[in-house]
Amino acid sequence: MGNHTSSDSILSESTQTCQELPKVTQTCQEVLKSKLVGFLSEKHLSDIAERALLNDWARSSSRTVTADEASFRLGYTAKSGGILFIGQNGQVQFRPDKPWKNNGEKKPPKYRSPLGEYDAFLPPSPDNPLYWEIENLKRQAFYLNDHPYILITEGIFKAIAGCSNGFPTISLLGVEQGLTGKAGDVEGKRFLVPVLRFLAEAGFGFIIAFDADALTNPNICIAQKK
Repeated sequence: MGNHTSSDSILSESTQTCQELPKVTQTCQEVLKSKLVGFLSEKHLSDIAERALLNDWARSSSRTVTADEASFRLGYTAKSGGILFIGQNGQVQFRPDKPWKNNGEKKPPKYRSPLGEYDAFLPPSPDNPLYWEIENLKRQAFYLNDHPYILITEGIFKAIAGCSNGFPTISLLGVEQGLTGKAGDVEGKRFLVPVLRFLAEAGFGFIIAFDADALTNPNICIAQKK
């Protein structure tokens, strides 16, 4: 995601421009907080704590953003602020505070993903930048018949839960999004998204850990088979 800037330099830059911002839209304090990497608002801290996931993995994966920043990250207009998740591989997903419904959608989705190509989400380790490197991952993996396996789930909070409990867990942006999209597939085939393909070629197997309704929801069962 580029070079990180120290909090001190961020604060210094922010205080120079605070007076130029319209008070009706943003206070100086809000600007300073939004600039800090990893900042989570009290509301979002509470939301994550209710899931019993307010840990270092959650803090390294998420931060509070305004609707403007969410719009920039998504590539289209976000109608609410919320929690932005940024993976080790740069994959982004957004959880709006006030989900909205676009034309053609039957109900407002809880999560929004950027336009264009997508990948699986790798939760950033809070203390090991090499966590997802192959040799390190082999030491962390679950083994069956001497073969390394990692978990694949369908939500970032579930991936955080797995990783923070010692099980390397990757999140798909949706149950169908472990495979490349149909739009850019000129051969009429769908392949593993880059992260999954890279790990598969490195010898890892996958344990699919979708939601429990995979037992009863035919769409999830179909996606799991694919």
